[in-house]
Amino acid sequence: MKLTELHIKDYNQFEDFKLDLTYPEGHPKAGQALDKVCFIGQSGTGKTSLIELIGKTLNSIILTSQKEKGVSYSNVGTELQVKLENGIGATVKSDRQLSFISHIDEKTYTIYISMENNSLSNLNDNKSNLSKIYYFPDDIPLQKQVIDEKTSFNKEAYFINFGEVDFKENWSLINDAIIKDRELEIKTSLETSKALQNSELSNDDILKIRQEYINWRKNSPNPIVDLAENFLDKILNRFNLKVKTELDFERKEDIETIKIQTRQGEDIPFEGLSTGTKQVILTALPLYGLKPEKAIILFDEPERSLYPDIQKEIVDFYTSMAKDSQFFFATHSPLIASSFEPWEIVELKFNEKGKVYQEQYYEGEKHVDNYIINPQYLTWTGILQKVFDLEQESNPLRDRQLIELATLESQLKSNALNFSIEKKKEIFEKYQKLATLLNWE
Repeated sequence: MKLTELHIKDYNQFEDFKLDLTYPEGHPKAGQALDKVCFIGQSGTGKTSLIELIGKTLNSIILTSQKEKGVSYSNVGTELQVKLENGIGATVKSDRQLSFISHIDEKTYTIYISMENNSLSNLNDNKSNLSKIYYFPDDIPLQKQVIDEKTSFNKEAYFINFGEVDFKENWSLINDAIIKDRELEIKTSLETSKALQNSELSNDDILKIRQEYINWRKNSPNPIVDLAENFLDKILNRFNLKVKTELDFERKEDIETIKIQTRQGEDIPFEGLSTGTKQVILTALPLYGLKPEKAIILFDEPERSLYPDIQKEIVDFYTSMAKDSQFFFATHSPLIASSFEPWEIVELKFNEKGKVYQEQYYEGEKHVDNYIINPQYLTWTGILQKVFDLEQESNPLRDRQLIELATLESQLKSNALNFSIEKKKEIFEKYQKLATLLNWE
């Protein structure tokens, strides 16, 4: 289940707001749902609102499809229409709750909520079309203590808000697999050791038993090693860190939390990690542990606390961990935006009435050849100016220093000024230093 179209009739700053979330003509996937979408725009244009509305609406669809009895829903006049890749059409007349939903194609299933009594009256469920929804807000908990003892993390749930999931529950997703692997490793090692104690074994038999153990280990990769080598260490190595893969299972703390080391082998307590490092770990763990497929994954401000070189890689990092899923990102970062093709970016702007519209990046028909802005082709300055609408190329202080540099250059080239050799040397040294500071070639 992927979104192909979004229509908000009237909600806050959105009025008759429509988005086409499909690949344009001329693309190999023309007409199919976009695999990833990036919302950008000035603060207040509704990037986070769109992320939250998508999550709430799809969650309402799923919850309603699972009901077998009439359920009341409030109606406060907001209308959000969503069209999904498999033909589901939905109209939500509430900012949080569902009051009407219908299916276009009766061949799969029909969901209808009566408008007279606001209750579910007909359901022919087909849950195989439903996607799980994972929401990563901009305030995911970065501490190890439990947020709320009443919080119940059900990894089988269709909707999970990771702003309400604590570290312990996050780690349990991978920790259970590590403990199970450790138990199986001990069992297999004992069986191998017992077999090798047979005094009648030939050298070929011994080699065969050892090879069987090697093959088992190869075909049953250690989860913590897989997590480290294939996912987390790709980012952590940039911080001079790595996941500790050799765990001491005699120490309780080694199986209660992820262990991080410097690349030189020095253990770093979780509390000693930077905010950006914690964020990467606590967003990667659930994606690795849950291994989403065909999911809807929502990220609000994935760039927070991350250095620019990591921001350039973080979108590919996340999307590599969820097979055939649809990602939605809301961001203020030009480096995050540079990870997207132009048809994957939704730039939000205010019109004269204070309502939000999408800035189009193409002229004429929606076709790959008609796009006039492509963030992947632009320099960082170009992205800031053409995509993020930064009017000035640099700050006023730099402009004043460029004028000073031009003045010094003019003095050096002028034959009319009878400067002494010492004075020219002084001017040249000042020019050279200022040119270096301004990165002037």
